[in-house]
Amino acid sequence: MQFNRTTTLFFVLAFFGLFVFASPVPASSELEERCSWGCNDASVLTILTNLQATVKIHIAVVANLVAQASVDVTLYTAAFATIIADINAAVVLIAALPVGVVGLSAAVIASTCASIFIEIFVVVNSCSGIPNITSCYSGLNGCLLSLLASLKVCLGGTIISLIAGLCASVKVVLQLSINVNVFAGLCGMLFV
Repeated sequence: MQFNRTTTLFFVLAFFGLFVFASPVPASSELEERCSWGCNDASVLTILTNLQATVKIHIAVVANLVAQASVDVTLYTAAFATIIADINAAVVLIAALPVGVVGLSAAVIASTCASIFIEIFVVVNSCSGIPNITSCYSGLNGCLLSLLASLKVCLGGTIISLIAGLCASVKVVLQLSINVNVFAGLCGMLFV
């Protein structure tokens, strides 16, 4: 079949006619809108900065107990329970943010998160000589894994590799210390 001007015009009009009568496909109500590149950075950074400030206060309490050579496990349990509660509250706040991709402040976010991890690792390592101390901070692994998982969902997988790179300085200490079983899941996520 040969195309002449009339059949070509007919096909062009029919093609554009489909656009005129076509209706848009309705969006499902359970779909979640993704935010643009870097839209969560400021919110996540604020949450992590507040978490870092509160964790530092409670770490100072634990460090003070270690300096006093206290062996009262209930005091340590209360301090670590507060740290765990603070981290869980930050996880809830981060999980409420829309899904996005980390932007230009990825290094600052990773640095803040890594410093929180390193401060916790250092204080836990300083407590390793206290009898029955492991039961006091056994919940830290789970809440730190939740923090990493919520950051990964909110900002993408790149942030985890940045945090792992910054935490590499404590990798040997974590793997050689008495706390290796407590932080096994966290080491598996960060250092594999």
